[in-house]
Amino acid sequence: MATTTLYQPLNLPDETRILTIHPGDYDAPITCNLEIISLSNITVPYETLSYCWSRSTTLNPPSPTTEIQCAVYDPTGSNTHTTTLQFQDLRHNPFYENHYYQIGGLRPPGTITCNGVAVTIGGELFSALRRLRKKDEEFRIWVDAICINQEDVEERNLHVRMMGAVYGMAETVRVWLGEEVGMEGMALRCLEGVNEKFGELFQMGLMGERGAVQYAFVNDEKIRELDWDELAMLLGRAWFERVWVIQEIANAKQAFIHIGPIVLGWEYFSAIISGMRSYNVDIHLLHCNAVKSICIMNMLRETRVSNPSPGEEANRMSLLELLEETRDFKSTLPCDKIYGILNLTKDSDSVDVDYTTDSSATFQTLAQTQLLKGESINILYHCITPSTPSTLSLPSWVPDWTTRGHVEPFLIRGLEAHATLDSTPLLHLSNNNKTLHITGNRLDKISIIEEYRPIPSMTSTRVADAAKGFQIPSEKTEARTTAFKEKSRIWVQNVLDIVFPDKENIDQEVMERLWRTFMCNRTRENAVPGPECRFGFEVYMEAALSVRTSTSVLAEWKANAVAKGDVSEEEGKMYDKAVETFHGANAKWCYNRRFFKTENGRFGWTVDGARVGDEICVLFEGDYPFVLRKEGDDDACYTIVGDAYVHGVMEGEGMEEDFPVHEFAIK
Repeated sequence: MATTTLYQPLNLPDETRILTIHPGDYDAPITCNLEIISLSNITVPYETLSYCWSRSTTLNPPSPTTEIQCAVYDPTGSNTHTTTLQFQDLRHNPFYENHYYQIGGLRPPGTITCNGVAVTIGGELFSALRRLRKKDEEFRIWVDAICINQEDVEERNLHVRMMGAVYGMAETVRVWLGEEVGMEGMALRCLEGVNEKFGELFQMGLMGERGAVQYAFVNDEKIRELDWDELAMLLGRAWFERVWVIQEIANAKQAFIHIGPIVLGWEYFSAIISGMRSYNVDIHLLHCNAVKSICIMNMLRETRVSNPSPGEEANRMSLLELLEETRDFKSTLPCDKIYGILNLTKDSDSVDVDYTTDSSATFQTLAQTQLLKGESINILYHCITPSTPSTLSLPSWVPDWTTRGHVEPFLIRGLEAHATLDSTPLLHLSNNNKTLHITGNRLDKISIIEEYRPIPSMTSTRVADAAKGFQIPSEKTEARTTAFKEKSRIWVQNVLDIVFPDKENIDQEVMERLWRTFMCNRTRENAVPGPECRFGFEVYMEAALSVRTSTSVLAEWKANAVAKGDVSEEEGKMYDKAVETFHGANAKWCYNRRFFKTENGRFGWTVDGARVGDEICVLFEGDYPFVLRKEGDDDACYTIVGDAYVHGVMEGEGMEEDFPVHEFAIK
């Protein structure tokens, strides 16, 4: 690419470039021009493109010579035979070209003529421009790969700060999901079927009742027969996993989704998917990260629309909050996990955009800024033992935003606690900035931790069930459900064995601490639970141990109690509420966490990956305890394992004189 011919200097951050594509048919060569525009004085409308640079699918392609077994159909339908082709040959076979791209094949690059210069662009971008180009009029669009001089690092740095304005001032955002591969029609019919069902329930006045909506979906034969697999495949497109697209949709005035020649309005598409998540009827799409992606984008769009004034930043999420929410999103460059969402946060000035800086250094600089200048240790709650190896080299006190955790920190979940009261942080970095020296109190050690709970809760078999949705045979669903319930029974029994090793002596004070620990001593609304919630815990335990549902256990108990005259029908409703309150709190606070017991008999919850011998401590100014792991023989040297709930030390009890003050050297 002849950058000296294409790119003239810009007056940044006011100016950018717009690509004007000349009219032409789909197969005609693409000719276009780049022109400089001022974002402060838009005179001619333009649009923007949101797409994935490399490939539209999330699948990694097999090696070129991998043999793929294919079925070849006679056009008359009277004869079918199978053959074996190498993966590289699928692209040149008219029957299997779509399959080549569907399983990860890269579309070949294309050549366009821009300002009289031949420019080679990626295959996905080339396909998008051919589809979007108009036949009889010029088409003005902003495309990052062309409108930004990618060889000018300073220009790239400054454009990151401008992206919100570029997309926000565009008339339309065009979302390119890729070309058709043959299943889109069935996927869209599935979407239409769900929309029709929502319409029926709205007409019946049931949309305000979540339980009624769920019952209607589960028991509708038409819903079960929809092409859920195809919709899941559509939602599996790579676009839904990329971090940059979040702000591109969040800032859009309006957006349209393009799949080859198919065009969908974003509002229609996203409202159906978000509605399914809101009413918990997306069981057949639970393995699709796209559902969460769409919900996050809509949430951010609503925040922008409802706060359009210049002071809207105060209503935005903090950078740390949004980094945690988008932890599952992907980026080619690790630093783009931060840069890609920066403009959507209320503290966007806390990070300098610099593509010349190593990503590990960028992550560490953010942590240092938050700790040393932010007067808060909250960033440490985002540090977890990663479930997968990292490509970055980071101290344990620096969150690695490229690795997934199985659970959100209590900080993000919103659990109310004040473990160190109104203390102020005492910390400093070593001379080489690798070790964080921070003061706190040692509280206890983990003496035993249960390891039977399936974490993540979406195991491979449950993901397989979700992928098939209502289409899997009922007997297979029942078998897998039974297997999962048995795992839950084993886990609950293991917890009880930990708490009550002497099964003959059930101490009621211990039982009180146990059921409160199972709620983190807070309802979903952060109220201290009343004693009636113990009944919810007992129903939960009996259901797990008897491999039944809480609903059936509760119904049986109520029927017996009413029959005996112990309670009236009206009084029985209080127990319904107790069970609901317990389940709501347990699901919110304890999801994907491991139960443990300390050397001093305390109960708690922490992240998967914690071990026996790990220390429980509080670090000054922190609202929640930490689990730290001693490294080597140095009594002061530790790494962060994750955050924890520890019953009995969440309201400042760990700040009493009984607990020794210690300076921890965290590496």
